[in-house]
Amino acid sequence: MHLLAGARMRKMEGGGVQALARKERGVVLLKRGAPAPVHFVSEERVAEVGHMHADLMGAPGLKLQRQICDPGEALKHGDDDIYDSAFVDAVAESLVKCVSLGYEIAVVVGAGNIWRGRQGGEMDRTEADRMGMLATVINSICLKDAIVRSGGDAHVMSAVPMAPFAENYTAEAAKKYLSEGSIVVFGSGLGIPFLSTDTTGAVRAAEIGADAMLMAKNVDYIYTADPNKDPNAKKLDTIKASEVLAMNLKALDATATAFCLSTGMPIHVFGLKNPDDIIKAVKGEIVGTVVTAE
Repeated sequence: MHLLAGARMRKMEGGGVQALARKERGVVLLKRGAPAPVHFVSEERVAEVGHMHADLMGAPGLKLQRQICDPGEALKHGDDDIYDSAFVDAVAESLVKCVSLGYEIAVVVGAGNIWRGRQGGEMDRTEADRMGMLATVINSICLKDAIVRSGGDAHVMSAVPMAPFAENYTAEAAKKYLSEGSIVVFGSGLGIPFLSTDTTGAVRAAEIGADAMLMAKNVDYIYTADPNKDPNAKKLDTIKASEVLAMNLKALDATATAFCLSTGMPIHVFGLKNPDDIIKAVKGEIVGTVVTAE
């Protein structure tokens, strides 16, 4: 099992491992969504960000970075049915592989494949969002099952009481599971309406002491325009979080972006067409767009 490989790696590295893990935790937030127009920055800043990200995510010997992922609508992957079973299994296998490489993986699950609060029409927004929170727990159970079938170990944790379907979330319990080599799947968002799973990922990342948030979307980069509609759209290598907010860009959730700006957490946006890209991103390969705090 991949879990055993990860456990052996921790055992061989000995007592310094946990100190290293506290110093160098990464976060992945896998979120499928549409890009929004952004603007270019200098090549000097691209090089600077690339160097920073390589130091953060890919430096030799940094084997225990904590990652948060948000598959959400990615579990569907197509136009038919709620789940694409083969794709769910592929995502789970990639997550288990990351654990086998020595990374600690947590997952923030969205519910776009089942329900979005804005689909509620004339419904009370709070009630509509509560439906979405319930749907994230359904996705969490689905992903946990796929992880276990892929040879990993997983725990579903919920921000609201959901026994026996999920454990009550506490940061302390989540970090304990992660340190033991389990994948933690977070359901029900933050347990309150009006906040996206992007924001949930940012908050959970801060709670586990993460250093970066990686977001997988349905495009490989953030572009200057929607590449599916504008043939002249160009890839963006880097942009500041403050610029994302000032320009009111929709590629990233504003609340999540502001939270990461306040905590100084960089965001790495990349594509999820190939689940193997999860492994590449977690290992620190610079594929996609880096959003810097400043």
